[in-house]
Amino acid sequence: MVIFQQESLYEIIDEVDELLQLHYTELTLNRDKIKLEPMWEKYAALEFAGAFVVYTARSNGRLIGDSAFLSTTIFTMPTSKQPSMMCCSFTRNSG
Repeated sequence: MVIFQQESLYEIIDEVDELLQLHYTELTLNRDKIKLEPMWEKYAALEFAGAFVVYTARSNGRLIGDSAFLSTTIFTMPTSKQPSMMCCSFTRNSG
């Protein structure tokens, strides 16, 4: 059975990094020019501020996918103060 839940990136960073490496290797063209250099400390700061969340999919306790979202306020007009949700495209599946 697959379980979907919100988890703290800080607590699962090693598991997420492993999936990220697989995803990068499988899908990134021109790896010699596009380096994988996640800024984990930036994500941790955003998560601590309540602006970044990670949802995971686990099968028998094993991480098989994740999806991350960044919530921020985008000021497009002087009166605009509504938060907006942006997907960070971390969604992966290890098959």
